[in-house]
Order: sequence, then structure tokens, then C-alpha cells
Amino acid sequence: MTFNQLKALVLLLAIPVGFALAVRLGREAEGYAKPQRFVRLHYGISPESLYYLPFSMLENVALARWAPGKTIVIVAGNSILNGYGQAERDVWTLRLQEELGDRYVVVNLAFRGALPYEAGALVAESLLRRNYPVVLVSNTSPGTVGRVAGNAYGYLYYDALYKGRLFNHPARDANIAEWEATATPAVRAEQDELRRAARLDANLRFQALWHHVGYRHLFTTWNPHTRPQFWQARASAVDNLPVAPPLAERFRTEVASELTITQGFSVNLAEPDGSGSWRVLGPPAEIVSDLIEDMIPPKMRRHMVMLLTQNAPFLPHPPHSHRARPRQSRFLGLRTTMAQTRHRRPHRRPRFYGRRLLRSLASRRRRRPQIGPPHRRLRPPNLPAMTPSRLRQCGALTARLAIGLTIGFLLHYLLYRLSLPVQPFIYVAF
Repeated sequence: MTFNQLKALVLLLAIPVGFALAVRLGREAEGYAKPQRFVRLHYGISPESLYYLPFSMLENVALARWAPGKTIVIVAGNSILNGYGQAERDVWTLRLQEELGDRYVVVNLAFRGALPYEAGALVAESLLRRNYPVVLVSNTSPGTVGRVAGNAYGYLYYDALYKGRLFNHPARDANIAEWEATATPAVRAEQDELRRAARLDANLRFQALWHHVGYRHLFTTWNPHTRPQFWQARASAVDNLPVAPPLAERFRTEVASELTITQGFSVNLAEPDGSGSWRVLGPPAEIVSDLIEDMIPPKMRRHMVMLLTQNAPFLPHPPHSHRARPRQSRFLGLRTTMAQTRHRRPHRRPRFYGRRLLRSLASRRRRRPQIGPPHRRLRPPNLPAMTPSRLRQCGALTARLAIGLTIGFLLHYLLYRLSLPVQPFIYVAF
């Protein structure tokens, strides 16, 4: 075997070794990767900023606070229980921890825009399946419980499902299969992609490793919530959720957006009938009862506290000033309307100033007349091939080994990037 063949062999063998090493590190990161000084999920550590927390990281947050003799209180649900509108030091779950005392551990895993049995609720189910003492607190609006798949945080369901963290609940599987059968081809393709990514991650653990790297060291995906220094580790992200103004001023601004959120809860009870009116789907109690039977396993229902959240009664009718207005395109702080684009200067053909340069280059290519005997190429004598020294051979093999390991890690990272959801969830407009 020649030395060049040896270098190629070292490179080819180093690639799978690097990939296997990345898988090993991912399995280790799955056991200890967790946010520090955790209070709640905010923009820096949520899918809103393209940081899709793995299911294992949410579990580690709860288990890091648990000790024998204590009960874990998992707070799930949407932005209401997340404490959106409260400062980090004033989040209501901190007060709940003070009221409950040392026998309980309160963990706020509520996601903004989540359904009652999404995300944090699945963490409670996983911990209960592992015989941890758990109480789940979630909230819902009248007439809905939601489906664990097909929504913004459905990737967490597939992540937990293919890692064997959930109870076997055939009614839930049948409900999801029935929903997919009637869904559009685009929705079915998206769910199939999430399943494939979850199956791969169950064996290769690329989500745990690279989310841990993004949290501790370097994040590689640009997003508006963390600009301009998007590459900074998410451990340095600050909980900068907006604080709600006093109640007397709360509903005087952004009325249109507030009404949109409010109507989003109400549409669960009715559907358009095609004539401009709405058709009631059924009694809210029956709708909720059927969804509870399908989505929530029987063992989990005995450990749940479900809060019924109603629409805010303080919203007035939207005045004319809050009606829809024509949107303007905004890019880097500049606004351009259609009226401005119509009066641009006519397009002129740019003059070409490189003709002289091209002529000079063409003249150099012309063959000049030769004087004297024609030029002959001097051929070097046949010399024996020189063998590199031992030090250079070790250096070359070490370089090939490093390149192969890097390629293996990059392939592992590529799986992580390709497995991210195609359409990132946007709760607040970027």
C-alpha cells in the first residue's frame, strides 16, 4: 500500500468514526443538557427564535429540581400560564412555589400558543410513566383540548413517542390517524417529515447534541429575535418578554391583535356555514369530553388540574382607527410604498468602460514573430520519487484524520439542520 492510499484510507475511516463520536456525545448530552436558572420559556429558548427544545431537555429541567419526597408540579398550557405580560421576577409560578412550600417543585413549561395537552403536558405524562409523583396544571378555552400532533409544538410529541416516553393510548393514535386521513397533502407530507426526523433522532441523538451546543457555546441559525448577534449561546439570552401595562390602559392599544387572539379561542366552538354566518359544532362540554377521551390517557387524568380560561371582558368594539390598513413593505428600516416605486427614473443602459482593457489583453494573445531557433522545453531528468520523512507522514495522516472526523461531525450537524420544522412557528410577528 502506497502512502497516498494510506492517507485516503485514514480519511475514509475517520468519517464514520467522527459520526459515531457525535452520536455518543449526543446520548450524553441528552442526560444533562438543560437551561440554567430556569424560570419560564421565553424568546431566547423557544421555537419562536428557531430554538426547538428537545423533549429530553424539558425533562431535565423538571428532574433537576426534584428530590425524593417531593412532588413535581408541571405547568403546561399557553401564554396565560406562561406568564406572558409579567416580568420574570413577578411570574405567578414563583408565587405558587412559595405558597406550596418545599414539598412541591413547580416547573413552568407552558409555551405561548400551545394547546392544553401539548409540550409540557407530555413531559408530565413521561414522568408519570416513570413513576415520578406528578401533578399537571394546564388551561383551556371552552370547547377544546387540542391534538398533540399537527400544531406548532407537534414535533415534541413525535420526539417523545419514538423514544418510548409516553403511555400506550390507542385512542390517541386512532384520532391522529383519522385526522391525517382527512388532512391536505401538504399537512400529511409535513407530518411524515416530522416522523422521519424523530425516528432518526431516536437512534442518532443529533437534536440533543446540537441544541446543547447552541445553548452553551454557539448558535448557527439567524433569526430576528436574537439579531444582530444571533450566534451567541442561548444561555446568555435574557427573558425580555413584554410587561403588560396597567389594566386601565391594557386594552386601549393593539385592539386588532387582541381581538384576533380572542377570536382564535372562540372559533373552536363553531365553523363557517358558507353564507357568512357560523354553525355551532356542538355543546362545549361534549366536545371537550370526546377530546379528553382521545388525547389524554386514563392514568394521566387523575393527576391533572385543568383551568378554564375565558375571553377577556374588557375588549371594546374596535374603532375605525384600528381597522385593517394597507401594509407597507419594510426592509432594514426603510419603507417603500407603491406610489414611490412608480416614479423612479427610467432605466439607462450602463456604459462599458473596459473596451480598452479587452483590446490590450487581446493584443497580448497574438503570437509575436520569433527570432532565432524555436524555443524548446527543457525536460528534467528522470529522478527517483522522494519518500517524505516520518514526521511529515505523521503530520499528513493526522491532518487526514482531523478532516475525516470533522466531516463526520458535519454530517451529524446536517441531520440536525434538515430535521428542523419547515415552517417555524411565529406567535408574535417578526
